[in-house]
Amino acid sequence: MKTVLKFLIAVSIVCGAIVFTSSCKDHDKDDQTTIIGTWNVAQSRVGVSLNANASNTEAEIEAAIANYLQVAVNSKVVFSSTKVTFSYSLNGAEMKSETFDYTLNNSTLSIVLPIDNPKNLTADAGLTDNTLKVTFDKPSYTALLKYYAEKDPDFKTYIDQISEASVYYRLER
Repeated sequence: MKTVLKFLIAVSIVCGAIVFTSSCKDHDKDDQTTIIGTWNVAQSRVGVSLNANASNTEAEIEAAIANYLQVAVNSKVVFSSTKVTFSYSLNGAEMKSETFDYTLNNSTLSIVLPIDNPKNLTADAGLTDNTLKVTFDKPSYTALLKYYAEKDPDFKTYIDQISEASVYYRLER
């Protein structure tokens, strides 16, 4: 009888340890219901719609835009409750890190820019597990590209060939 009792106590201790450690694992996981935290850029993709007078291909213009305004793959994006910080390069210059105010309402991400047009860069943001998919909408992203094109005649030759553009980023924790 003592052997059976010892065996039951040992099984109870093992079961209790399993339940205790498995419940702790849930607390150790990243919070998968919020964008707050540090993310890695896993993928980016520019998409454009060409004007009828375009002399370059879609692929050439998409590459020119991606190289001009670059948020590098494997770079970090950090969201706090009201700010987002990320590094980007403009026209091949050295990467610089900047912090912007942002809001997130339902799945609409809006980043406040320090320029007048566009004042906000808006995106559809979809969060599933540890992946955040962000697609910046065509009107605000196109306006941002036109803003930079007014300052750079070479870049303007590409932007004058598009009617609209968007960019997609896949971020992972």
